[in-house]
Amino acid sequence: MKRPTISTSGSIARRRSREAGLYREIYPEKSAAVPFACALLNSIPVRTLVRAYSLELSLSSHLLDHVAVPRFEPANPIHARLSLLARNAARALAPGQLETIEREVDALSARLWGISPDLTDDLLRYYQELPADDDPEAEPE
Repeated sequence: MKRPTISTSGSIARRRSREAGLYREIYPEKSAAVPFACALLNSIPVRTLVRAYSLELSLSSHLLDHVAVPRFEPANPIHARLSLLARNAARALAPGQLETIEREVDALSARLWGISPDLTDDLLRYYQELPADDDPEAEPE
């Protein structure tokens, strides 16, 4: 039987509904917490972790045990901005708008986790070099 996997391809907007369902269970009392958690889970630090991790193992939700998603605090300006950005990503239609949102999500999430801008740029370059889980050129397991 094939194990369930989490796709690492796509963007915030394309993966938001699955993650929103998961985080409504974790953060049921605060609707703004759902897009906040989705933004963090779709940031370059987490996408890099997921893609690198999925090269070695079958991926499951236990990966979340290794990602420190803080409890949403509406008064925290970074938390509030990440929540707003994730909601805006779901409505992004203009060319380049989604990419601009994703870059800001990457920068703010890295700042939240204490990752320097230089290291964030390194993570993005590394992520782009890793084969995607839907990459036909990737080696079979």
